[in-house]
Amino acid sequence: MARGWMVVLAGLLAGSATAGPAADEVEHAEPVEELGAVRWPRGLEAAQARASTSGKPVLVLFDEVPGCSTVKGFGNGALSHPLLAEAVETLFEPVLVYNNRAEDDAICEAFAEPRWNNPVVRVLGKSRAKDDRFAGPYTEAAFAGFLVTALDRRGKAPVWLRALADELEGAGRAEEATYAMSCFWSGEAHLGEVDGVLSTETGWQGGREVVRLTYDPRRTSVGELDDHADGHASRVASGELRRTPKDDRHALRGTRWADVEMTPGQASKVNAWVADGKDPSRWLSPRQLGE
Repeated sequence: MARGWMVVLAGLLAGSATAGPAADEVEHAEPVEELGAVRWPRGLEAAQARASTSGKPVLVLFDEVPGCSTVKGFGNGALSHPLLAEAVETLFEPVLVYNNRAEDDAICEAFAEPRWNNPVVRVLGKSRAKDDRFAGPYTEAAFAGFLVTALDRRGKAPVWLRALADELEGAGRAEEATYAMSCFWSGEAHLGEVDGVLSTETGWQGGREVVRLTYDPRRTSVGELDDHADGHASRVASGELRRTPKDDRHALRGTRWADVEMTPGQASKVNAWVADGKDPSRWLSPRQLGE
């Protein structure tokens, strides 16, 4: 069945005068807000040829351009998140298929994708039944989770992308806890390493140095945070925090990661790992690392 479906698809593409350029001649779609920050190649056959060489899975975006508010919202949201756009461009062989233009009718029909539809993303498997298919909700968190799941089925998602998905998903239910300590430089680093901590902020509260944590209650708890803080800090009731941004992520100062743009969750982990003398590269994407 899988082989038969691929033969049918290949025949449809081969019979189309607009099947796309050769694999070594990458044509890209014109950048518009519906497509976000991703530089989308055209030509499904060419993307499949590149995938056979790179070993990366093919990711197909079925989209309408010009599009409705849902299409534009996905483009301006999830597809414009720098790390999600990087994941699409570097961990997959992406390709754009228009679902509202006659030139791509054969491909839409082969995949049974509706015309003039909201965005659909498919990561191709050995048969259409084994594709990973995303059709919303069109949030950054949902799309990040989809990418991680698709990669896990085909190998393993990198730590930085998995951590990003956890951070985006956890932000919708985040809670706070405040800890007082003798030095918020060491306290922030110690508490920031806990799995489930989404961000850290240093400051003063009631004349004491404190760190305020935002955390995901599904991945850690106040009790676990208290246990981790034991000997380093003690939890206090949250009050008015006088922020001291110059003291945030002190361990990163003077390092090669100091000026890297990071999410709050990345910054907390990287700062903690640097403070502990460990290489934090796993938490950062290749582009963030300048690779």
